[in-house]
Amino acid sequence: MSTIKVNTIENRNGSSITIGKTGTTVDFAAGTTVDFSTNSPTLTGVATTNGITEADQWRLTADITTNTNPITSNLERINNTGFGYIGTGMSVSSGIWSFPTTGIYLIIATLDASGETGDNIALNINTTTDNSTYTSVAECVTSGGTGPTINQSTQIVFFDVTNTSTHKVKFDVTSLGTNASVRGGTVESKTVFTFIRIGDT
Repeated sequence: MSTIKVNTIENRNGSSITIGKTGTTVDFAAGTTVDFSTNSPTLTGVATTNGITEADQWRLTADITTNTNPITSNLERINNTGFGYIGTGMSVSSGIWSFPTTGIYLIIATLDASGETGDNIALNINTTTDNSTYTSVAECVTSGGTGPTINQSTQIVFFDVTNTSTHKVKFDVTSLGTNASVRGGTVESKTVFTFIRIGDT
């Protein structure tokens, strides 16, 4: 093995420098730092999938006043001025949510509910890994009061989506008594569902 020691490599003519020939693997020694920050160079042929590649947020658009499993209607991707999402985004059919790609997802459910004394309104996050059997993995709960009283509750779960055909999620609401409701809205978000892909499976 030969060693070449230099401080700077410059092109002799033309505008490019080729390191190695076709099919060559270029290895960097352990501890080597490759700095691409100088003069903001342009990279081509380099994967740029690091970071968040999917992030989406939906909301309930109208109040729910009876126990519902799953929540199938009055759902919309948030569309207020300035809103944006990353990637393909989530899809929902008959209350069953599908993920656009595999990966580790952060699922955040925020319950906004109005209830009276004795109402312990719950919004459940249910996941499946076989597209059939669902398990409640987290529960948002609010307690009513004299009035009725409006409260919010949030739950966060990590879900490893290894197969987009079998790994799904759904939401349900329970313990809705007389005059109780899970609140929705089309202008200001109240009950909200957030999905962020945070890494590879």
